[in-house]
Amino acid sequence: QDPRNVRQAAPERKTDYSKYRTRKDEMAGVLNQNQEGNGGRGAKQQERKLEPVRVEKKIGRNEPCPCGSGKKYKYCHGR
Repeated sequence: QDPRNVRQAAPERKTDYSKYRTRKDEMAGVLNQNQEGNGGRGAKQQERKLEPVRVEKKIGRNEPCPCGSGKKYKYCHGR
């Protein structure tokens, strides 16, 4: 190998992170500004209460099947 044909690695470039926002409170300010710019629609979404998810009782394997056949769920619709 000829030493004249060997390329040197490029020096590492230092990245200036001072431009980036890093704290959570700074990000919260940005989010609030964006929501105000949407005509106040973002604020209404936060005020709306979320309703809890309703989950039906899970049928056990050895319980009678809800279809009314009289069989256990595992032998009827559980297959």
